[in-house]
Amino acid sequence: MPRFPTGLAFRYSLEINQSIGPFVPRPRCPQCAFSLRNLGLSHDARLVNFGAAMRALINFLGIMLVVLLIGSAISVAQENSGQRLTGYVPRLSDLMVVIQIRHSKLFYAVKRGNWPLADFELEQLTSTLKEAGTYYPKTVPSSDLTGSTEIKNAIAEAIKAKDEANFDQSFAQLTAECNRCHEAADRAFIFIRRPAFPSTFSNQLYGPRPTEQQKRGH
Repeated sequence: MPRFPTGLAFRYSLEINQSIGPFVPRPRCPQCAFSLRNLGLSHDARLVNFGAAMRALINFLGIMLVVLLIGSAISVAQENSGQRLTGYVPRLSDLMVVIQIRHSKLFYAVKRGNWPLADFELEQLTSTLKEAGTYYPKTVPSSDLTGSTEIKNAIAEAIKAKDEANFDQSFAQLTAECNRCHEAADRAFIFIRRPAFPSTFSNQLYGPRPTEQQKRGH
């Protein structure tokens, strides 16, 4: 069935035909018209192809989203790992000063009968020892921490029982363990002792040890 011009094309044809004579509807050029028939596609075929293209696009976007999420997670993990590796690491000497202070406070807490404080200071001392072993495993090996753990348990039992005599015995063992570690690390000149008077740093011998004086010939 012939197709007739409509819209602008119809008005344009009408004006031309009025100028040359009576209007006679003329079909559009079948060779110039663009239609689905020229492409060999029907209207239904175009809808099917469009739906397939949209599904493919959605799948592609979904895959890209997953890739971006995985990449972001990996980046965050690497960043956090880098922060752990490059984060602040306290010097061993600083950790030892903290341990020395905890050692003294633990002793004075027991002597003043403040057992909750003694228990707290013992936990803090043990925690700092573990930090030293984590950051400096060659200087503070795990074998040394094992012996300290046994002594720590004995001190904890004495604190729980509010037994000052057993505490003194276990505290002396802890102090000796500190000096043994110093000797193993070639730091025998750092000699820890039972606090002599109410002072934070009275638990260290600052003068030469008798054995060192003998070595020097004094």
